[in-house]
Amino acid sequence: VNVNAVVSDPEAPVSGILVLLDVFGVRDERNLRWMDKLAVETGCLVFAPDLFRTKPWDAEVYGGSTSSPAYETWRSLHPPERVVEDIRASSRFLRSKLQ
Repeated sequence: VNVNAVVSDPEAPVSGILVLLDVFGVRDERNLRWMDKLAVETGCLVFAPDLFRTKPWDAEVYGGSTSSPAYETWRSLHPPERVVEDIRASSRFLRSKLQ
């Protein structure tokens, strides 16, 4: 499984943190800032897979709020089975980076 991800990697990580992000995904500036801060403050490798495969929730693109039918349509683009496999692959990758 090939998973795109964002990694905040301190010079010599002591351990890792697998981050599962909100609907705004790995390209959201707020998410990027706090992940970088987490890496700096903990010394951990912070790894966040792109569970939405470059299609995070965007009300302007999909229309409506997260309580709208449009949100459920967007969610259907991300089947749970595929998301779970991406999480497993990300966990394997993170463990391999820290061995």
